[in-house]
Amino acid sequence: MKQRRICVLLILAALLLPGCAKTGPQPHEHTWENRKCVTCGEEKEVHRLGNWAYVLWEETGTMEVVSFLENAEAVPFGDMPEGISIVQIADGITDIPDSAFWGCETLVDVALPQTLRTIGKGAFGQCVNLTRINIPEGVTSIGDSAFLMCGSLTRLTIPDSVTSIEGNPFRHLAAEIMVSPQNPAISVVDGVVFNKDGTRLIACPSNKAGAYAIPQGVLEIGTHAFENCNDLTDVTIPASVASIVGNPFDFAQLELKLAPENPDFSLIDGVLFDQTGTRLLVYPCGRPGDTYEVPEGTVEIGEFAFAGCQQLSAVTIPESVTVIGSNSFWNCENLRLYVWDGSYAQRYAREHRMDFFDVLPDMGPEIDASDVLE
Repeated sequence: MKQRRICVLLILAALLLPGCAKTGPQPHEHTWENRKCVTCGEEKEVHRLGNWAYVLWEETGTMEVVSFLENAEAVPFGDMPEGISIVQIADGITDIPDSAFWGCETLVDVALPQTLRTIGKGAFGQCVNLTRINIPEGVTSIGDSAFLMCGSLTRLTIPDSVTSIEGNPFRHLAAEIMVSPQNPAISVVDGVVFNKDGTRLIACPSNKAGAYAIPQGVLEIGTHAFENCNDLTDVTIPASVASIVGNPFDFAQLELKLAPENPDFSLIDGVLFDQTGTRLLVYPCGRPGDTYEVPEGTVEIGEFAFAGCQQLSAVTIPESVTVIGSNSFWNCENLRLYVWDGSYAQRYAREHRMDFFDVLPDMGPEIDASDVLE
């Protein structure tokens, strides 16, 4: 009788345990050959999309990425299939391609294999509902913007195996970045991410609030480091900073302060320039007012310099400006440029189809550019 009871219990346990065919994929247990898993015998259609090969487990809402095919066009996956919110990357995959899951808004949960080594640029960018992803020990490289705007992530742990951080993988990200003191690539101080020796500021969490003083000893502020940090009131740049990459403060409604002894930069009317005052680097989106006149003598407006400053309605650009960097006025939706007839800025505005007025010395202060074109 006792033996019979044990047998019954064992049978019930076997029925209740999650089986391969009944509950969808278990972590990295499948090896697919011609629609069939050689591990468990399950048959499933292996779908193809560009360089993707994947299997759908509708009953668990899971997409299992079988492989990224060689000699096939690398494409972002795009929207998840209906009802799919979980992605499982199969064991054996070593690299997640650039922009692989970019903009997959229904993606909630990602399981990564122990074989993974590289997370590409923008791999999970704008996955706004992603709430859980564990980066496994063994990953060595994380690309720029890998977790851009993953607004539902609250915590992201970086394993000690990571030795390479490209650009800023944590753009526009509020998640707490967790690293151990032994991590060879990055360190976190007061919630802000730096390289290991603290000389390069990589990322500030977008929910950091109040005033922030960049520590003395930092030599470089990385691209988009303070992007969308709208809860910060101001950021102070110390004397030690000698390099600013692009515009680290784009889309951030804050003001800038500069240590007066800094030998490499100057702050003119609240706007950051190089020391000579000829290169405009950052127009802080938190600067008061909705109009701005670029000073005469300015030669270059840097990339992303005014990006995200939607409060601006008018910027006047002098004839001295001969270079305007990429995306200098990105997302300045309410902006009109005031430019001199025949100037580089006028050509720039026409080529980029921006709203502009011509300033004509012999015809008064300003006329509508459409009148000139007629």
